[in-house]
Amino acid sequence: MDDEGETSDGEAQESSAGSDDSGGSTDVGPTQDDGGSSDGGSGAMSSSTDASEDGTADPVFSLAGSVSRLRQAAPADSGDGVGTLYVAALSVCELGAPLVGSATVLDADFADVASVVDFTIEGLESGSVHLALFLDDNEDADPMAPLPSPGDLVYATGSGPDGLLSCIEVAVDDADVTDVELMLTATVPGG
Repeated sequence: MDDEGETSDGEAQESSAGSDDSGGSTDVGPTQDDGGSSDGGSGAMSSSTDASEDGTADPVFSLAGSVSRLRQAAPADSGDGVGTLYVAALSVCELGAPLVGSATVLDADFADVASVVDFTIEGLESGSVHLALFLDDNEDADPMAPLPSPGDLVYATGSGPDGLLSCIEVAVDDADVTDVELMLTATVPGG
């Protein structure tokens, strides 16, 4: 089942990824999404600009893609595979690292192993970002500081730079990034 979220300004939410940094859980910030669908899955994004301190415009870009799950990242007995998907773009792959953008997709459905959910992170400057993600399957995360808990589906490799957080590094090289494929790889034990 495809789900596509929207940002609060009505634009479609999608996201993208690249190489692996590794780790576990992260605070993805307060961004909320109404879970609606708007662009029909086209993935077309365009850049915009933000004013810098000297008054000139700094270009900003979007990162769009999809999230799926591995068979071993099955919903825990306490969950149903449907919940809030959080995707954080961090400056570095470390717990407590500055958040540079995020996507939140409500009612993301990963009950079926073939499920794919689209997301978009807007307002990124050129450079590398480190993506961390999880599905709040039991809907107990604080939306202002979301972290995964037992039973949640996560991207985890177990070998992040800080020993806790797993990330995927993506380059935003003066252009929008599309077609990034992310994967939920594990279920947090204890759910």
